[in-house]
Amino acid sequence: MEHPMNTYRDLDFLIPDNMTTPLDIKKSFIYTDDIAGGAALINHLNSQVKEEFRAKGLVHPYNAAMSTTYRKLVLRLFKEGVIRILVCTDAAGMGCNIPDVDIVVQWKAPSNLSSWVQCAGRAAQAAGREGLAVMIVEKSAFEISTTAASSGEFGTNTASVSQRCNTRGGHGRGHSGRGRGQGRPAKNGPTYGVSHGAKHGQYSGAHDTMTRLEECEEIPGDVVGEGLYWYIQTTVCHRLILTKIFRNKPSYVSPTRCCDLCNPKLFDRTRPSEPIVTARQCSVKKGEPVALV
Repeated sequence: MEHPMNTYRDLDFLIPDNMTTPLDIKKSFIYTDDIAGGAALINHLNSQVKEEFRAKGLVHPYNAAMSTTYRKLVLRLFKEGVIRILVCTDAAGMGCNIPDVDIVVQWKAPSNLSSWVQCAGRAAQAAGREGLAVMIVEKSAFEISTTAASSGEFGTNTASVSQRCNTRGGHGRGHSGRGRGQGRPAKNGPTYGVSHGAKHGQYSGAHDTMTRLEECEEIPGDVVGEGLYWYIQTTVCHRLILTKIFRNKPSYVSPTRCCDLCNPKLFDRTRPSEPIVTARQCSVKKGEPVALV
């Protein structure tokens, strides 16, 4: 996540700058646990839509707080392509089996890897179709190491790197606790965060290519959030981490289609908006007081 969380500008890639028709917006799910924050997210994305198309309601909420009648209507319009983006809660969106979803976005770190795998699996369910799964997370996961996460010494927030990969990922379901826990361990320095992907996929692209670091061959079975920190901070391959954690049978996926670590060019499809540089206000110089005459 490059921009302040409450600006939602890391999601701007979902609305093309050069859109000429609503169909230029790829059919997308955005998963978020925050229903209240979802309203602000929707308002921001609608503000990015060209003014001539804003009244069409191309971005809509879809969560358990909505009536059954509303959800049925919105889901039908989404299937028909009238609505282009659905902002879902985890519980409501998991039942949406739509074969032609192009992009799935997880906004902020999920509770565990199983939730992420289920979300990512909602993209491109039709045979022969490719989709993109994107995790955009907070800037706090790199305050602790995977060693601390394995021992249960984890902080109250998770994640600080955006993860992009072509679906589909690994399958499986773990039984570990949530990614967010209790306690606040000592923080790692900024060098640790950058080397583990804290600036991966930013607007400039300066940190897209990462140096592979030595990593543990085996991931503990009782790791926090089913290994959420390991997945976020890996410098090798996201699919490989999923395979290790869920004990899946290894399967070959072309590096160009695998994940952002195997093919950093995938970030060109998910760049956040250009950072806004705020000019510093010059302080007024104070001189000697002048006596009135």
